[in-house]
Order: sequence, then structure tokens, then C-alpha cells
Amino acid sequence: MPQSDFIRSVAEPLPTHPTLIGQGATSVCYKVNRYGKWYVQKWLRPEMATNPLYVSAFKKELELGLRLDHPNIVRYVDIQMDANKFYILTDYVDGLSLDTFLTRHPNHFKNKAKQQQFVKELFSAIEYLHSHQMLHLDLKPENILITRQGHHVKLIDLGFAYQDCYPYNPAGSARYTAPEQIANAEKLSPACDVYAIGRVLQFVGIGSKRVINKCIAIDAKDRYLSVAELQMAYYTQWKKRLAMAGLCVLFVLAGYGVYSMFNTGDTKTVFKFESRHFSRSEYEEYKLDSTLRHHAQKYEGTNCSKWLLPNGEMIEMPEDVYEDACNKAKQNSIK
Repeated sequence: MPQSDFIRSVAEPLPTHPTLIGQGATSVCYKVNRYGKWYVQKWLRPEMATNPLYVSAFKKELELGLRLDHPNIVRYVDIQMDANKFYILTDYVDGLSLDTFLTRHPNHFKNKAKQQQFVKELFSAIEYLHSHQMLHLDLKPENILITRQGHHVKLIDLGFAYQDCYPYNPAGSARYTAPEQIANAEKLSPACDVYAIGRVLQFVGIGSKRVINKCIAIDAKDRYLSVAELQMAYYTQWKKRLAMAGLCVLFVLAGYGVYSMFNTGDTKTVFKFESRHFSRSEYEEYKLDSTLRHHAQKYEGTNCSKWLLPNGEMIEMPEDVYEDACNKAKQNSIK
């Protein structure tokens, strides 16, 4: 029986120096190994490390992050000090930021199932924050990671996140920041994150125009007021699209069914000429096919009405010619 074992009997030495993996406007991130596990060290930029505004926001980020436990939000571990400077320690996520991911995999979200997975996980993460009285306030492609395994959403960077027990300092990123976010805390609401979600969906190319336009309305009152409301609207329009697609399929199948009915040898099919019903067998017996075709050719090019033959052929002829053909068929049957 095959035995399980390590391919190498001696473990490869782990890097001892941090590896730079990302830079933002206020911080830099390094990949480090602690106790045999990968983590991310997040440092304030040197020019901001002594600024009380950024230092307090840095500590706030960790305090908020430690309260969270959600599969689509990166896990915060600790805050530590090195060389008289603070750094935040979070789990390392093996993946790419949404913008980089789309650059490398431009067709990924053309798959409907992958669209649904992304939207479901993004909505779930933001709704979880809101359920803990937190607003992210910096939702953008750079702060959404897509994991290498399974392509799951991992929300990162709570640096600008807000909770009412902390003072609010206006912040955000161009294009993804709701207009009222640059004012004051009194105007903050879940609609701020809804605005950013709309911009992210627009960036990815997911969702209907109607849903996205409502998300990014200038006035917060004109947006969806919660992620739950947005989610309901999103899935409603999705179901409508599926319903329309289903109807189109049904129409095609129905049309094919009608065509098949006229092209089969079904003797029970009934056709009405004047006041009498003729079965298909009678129709063929009276040889109306040749009679109708003859008159159709004779009157070709005139202002005619369309008639559908049982064999599926569409021809045109005036009503008086049609009646004349029926009468001739009856006379032939009497003879």
C-alpha cells in the first residue's frame, strides 16, 4: 500500500527578510514568515509614521479588524512595534488585487457562475461590516483580493473604515468615494459603501445599467439604502434576464413544434376549408397540393394573402382563388 511522505526529507530554508508585496498612499506591505506561517506586515510610510492623524487611524484599523471574523475579509492578527514604529500583522492572502486579476484574466467574469460567486461574496463581506456598525469607506479594486485557489473575494485595508465610537476624518479614493463622504460623519451611511460597490461592478462589467446607476446616484437618498436592498434588486434583474432567456427558448421550441406538426404524417391533423374540415389524409387524397401550387404560380406577383400548406410550405394567393381550389377539390372527390 502506498505510503504518504514528504517529497524532500529536509525542509527548504524560509526567507529571513521581508518581501515587499504592495504599496499604497499611506502604507507599505511586506510578506513575512512567523512561526512557520506567512503573514503580511503593514507599515505606515516613513513620512507619516510620526503624524498623529495617521498613527491613530493605524491603531483604529487594527482595533476594528480584530473584531471581525468573516471568510471574505482578511483576518487581523496583532499590532507590534519594531524600531519604535508600529506595524499591523494580518494573514497573508495568496492572490491578486481585482484590477491586476482582471488584467491577467480579462475573460474570467464572462462566466455567469463566476460573476455570481464574486457578487455574492462581495455583498456578504460589506453587509457583514454594516451588521457590526462599520463602514469600509475605501472599497475599490485595489482593496479587493481574488484568491489564487477558488478565486474567492478577500476584502482588505480597513484604514479608512468608520465606526461611530471613533472620530471621522474625511478620506477616500477618487471615483470610488461617495460625494457625501468628503463632508462629515453626520452624512455617512451604508449608502456610501453602496456607491463604491456600484463603481466596482461598473469596473468589472457586471450588473444592469439600472442597478448600477441607482448605486452611483449623486444623492444618497436616490441609492439603495442598504446592501440587502441592493442585493434584492440585483438578483431580481438577474432572474428577469433568466426568465427572458427561458421565454426565448420556449418560443423557439414552440415554433419548431408547429413546424414539425405540419411536416409529419399525422392523419389526425385537421384543416378547415370553407365550412368543412378536411383531415390530412383527405387533403392528400383530393390532391389540393398540386391544385394550390398551380394557382399560386398562376397568380404569382399579385396582391395575395398568405396560406400555410400542411407540408409546411407558405404560399400566397387571393381568397377567391383559394375558394376555387377548394371547390375543384370537392368536385374531384365526388367524381
